Amino acid sequence: MSTSITVVIVTKESTTWVQGTLGGSIHLTPAIPNGFNTRDIYWRHLSSADELVATFSRGSSETTYRSRFYGRVLLLQNSTLEIRDLEVQDMGIFSCLLVDTEGRMKLFKYHLTVYEAVIPAAVKVFVSGDSAVSGDSANGTECSLFLSCNTTMGSDISYTWRANKLQGELLNVSYTTYDDGRLLRVNLGLNDWDVSYTCTVTNPVSEQHTTVVPWESCANLFGKTPKISSYELSVCMAVVIILAFALLTLCIVLHVKTSGKPKKKSNEETALKQNEDPVLENEGDVRHQNEEEELHVVEMRNQEMPEGNSVV
Repeated sequence: MSTSITVVIVTKESTTWVQGTLGGSIHLTPAIPNGFNTRDIYWRHLSSADELVATFSRGSSETTYRSRFYGRVLLLQNSTLEIRDLEVQDMGIFSCLLVDTEGRMKLFKYHLTVYEAVIPAAVKVFVSGDSAVSGDSANGTECSLFLSCNTTMGSDISYTWRANKLQGELLNVSYTTYDDGRLLRVNLGLNDWDVSYTCTVTNPVSEQHTTVVPWESCANLFGKTPKISSYELSVCMAVVIILAFALLTLCIVLHVKTSGKPKKKSNEETALKQNEDPVLENEGDVRHQNEEEELHVVEMRNQEMPEGNSVV
C-alpha cells in the first residue's frame, strides 16, 4: 500500500518596515514576482487576536470582517492593502499570504509604526544669571542665554538647532544643549545682534521649524543699540524710494482728475447751449411768420370792404 505525501512550500520574505501618520492612510503592496498568477490573497494583522483583515478568493474580495479595521481597509489591485484613518493600535505586523493557480504560496510581512505628526515648537529666551558686562565693549562683553524649545504634539521627537544671520547665512558657532536638545545655551556679543537661532522638531513622518532672534533679551544688558548693517540700510532706502514714487504717482493721478472736471463741465454747458439755440431760433421764426399772416389778413379785409371803412 503506497502513501502519497503532499509538501507545501511557503517562500518567506524579509519583514518590511513601514511608517504611517496618525489619522492618515498607508498602502502595503507585496512585490509579486513575474510568472506568479495570484488566485487567493489573505491579509492578517498578527496582533494578540491574530485578526483576518481582507481576503480575495474565488474571484471576489472580502473586507467586512468584524476586526478593528472594519470600514477602514480596501483591497486594491496588485494585492495592495489600503488602511485609512490610522490609529496607534494599528501598529504591529501585517502578513500577506498569496496563493497562485499552481498552489504555490508566497508570504510577505510588514511592520507598521504609527507616529503622531509634530506641530511647530514654542521657543522661549531666558537671560542667564551669570551674564556679565566687563572689559572692552567689543571683546569682553558677553550675554549668556538659554533657549528652550518644546512642542505639544508628536511622538518620537528629535530636537536640533542651527544659527543663521538674518540674511540667511549659516553660521558655524559652538553651543551647548541639554535635555535631549530641548534646551540650548549660547553666549552673544555686540556683533551677534543679527544672529537668529532655529529649533527644528522632527520625527519619521513630519518636520517643523521655529526661528527667534534672541538679541532683544541682551539689548538692555548692553545698554546699546546695534548699528544698522549696509544690507539693512539698502533695504530701508529701497522701501523709502518705492513709497515716495507711489505717493508721487498718486498725486499726479489726483491732479489729472481734478483739473479735468471744469473742462468737462464747460464742454457740457457749451453743448447744452448749442442744443438750446436752435429752439430759440425756431420760436422767433414762428412769431415772425404769425405776424406776417395777421398783416396779410388785415389787407384782405380792407380790400373787400368799401372805401372809408378800412380796418385799422
